[in-house]
Amino acid sequence: MSACRRGKIDACIRYLAGLTAFLRYDQALAKGWPIATGVIEGTCRHLIDDRLDITGARWGVAGAEPS
Repeated sequence: MSACRRGKIDACIRYLAGLTAFLRYDQALAKGWPIATGVIEGTCRHLIDDRLDITGARWGVAGAEPS
């Protein structure tokens, strides 16, 4: 494995190791909590894009708040 590729893998391991307290999928599943991060992120991205990507629209903080 190249040093560059190994460095990327090591960086990923360090990142995940630093978040182990939050990565308790077994506990979440045992409690019946949904595990759908990718689905949720994709939905949010599309909803925000649909709301804010309107040609000619001007948005401010007050106008972007939910009603």
